[in-house]
Amino acid sequence: MTDGPPPERSWEDRNPFRPERPSPQSRQSGFQRYRMFLIMIAAFILIAVVRGAFTKVDAQGAQHGRFVVFSSLLAEQPGKPRLVPALAVVPAGGGEARPLLVLIAGRDQTLETLLDKGFYASLAQLGLQAPDIAVLQVDPDSGAHDTSNGKWGSYLVQEAIPAALKQTGADPKRVAIAGFGLGGFGALDLAGAYPDRFCAVGGQSPELWERFGDARPGFFEDAADFARHDLLGQAEAGSYPGTAQLRIDVGVDDPQLPLVRRLVRALQAGGRTVDFHELQGRDSPALWQAQSGNLLRFYATQLHACTR
Repeated sequence: MTDGPPPERSWEDRNPFRPERPSPQSRQSGFQRYRMFLIMIAAFILIAVVRGAFTKVDAQGAQHGRFVVFSSLLAEQPGKPRLVPALAVVPAGGGEARPLLVLIAGRDQTLETLLDKGFYASLAQLGLQAPDIAVLQVDPDSGAHDTSNGKWGSYLVQEAIPAALKQTGADPKRVAIAGFGLGGFGALDLAGAYPDRFCAVGGQSPELWERFGDARPGFFEDAADFARHDLLGQAEAGSYPGTAQLRIDVGVDDPQLPLVRRLVRALQAGGRTVDFHELQGRDSPALWQAQSGNLLRFYATQLHACTR
């Protein structure tokens, strides 16, 4: 005879239709499937939100919209990719076998900053020479190079650009890269790290620093990291690599003007041809929207002539 009342049974124990308890291995497998399901739902929601936020302009027959890059290189946890938004533009007539122009947005730019009606009109005027366009973003705290905070350089080359090529159907052998402000530094730096990858390279008001201490705190991990990405130092030492066609633009009111002039002079002294332009104004969305036709024509010409 037992003392006291019998122990209270749980609802599960009282339920005659209760399922069998899953094994720990089954629970783990189910959790992993549930996590991937949540990631996919989050991606679909992100795509829907960013497409809904896209500014309505006359695209002159071009197809445009955001897509998501599933990045393992930027993942904070193994098996849980980071979802990074990007933008693709396919000219009227389709993107298959066209070259690809990659644009890296600046520190304060959105993916759609350049894409006004003038941009689409200029793209349409190029006709069959018009490239597919991919607009990519990088971390404002580390730019487009690999740091302990994120492998952004590797992400761009190994994940984002291949994703853009797949999204547009562009020719992987004919790719140009350019950027604005922080993105301009990133494009020039990345092209130096991959000297045989790009047909043309451009920096529009590229951010430059003469010394490690001049850079934004935390942008470079230390003086050695700065030295590895010192565009001005490489150019003045005659060691900036590659043979890709270069275009550099800067506003005459931009505080970066003296350093950009030094960079261009050093590159030219080292034998590089630089299509250099000093423009009225300073780095701003309005300036680059006004120049979008000139920029598109330059990169389209270089990509059309590229025989990599």
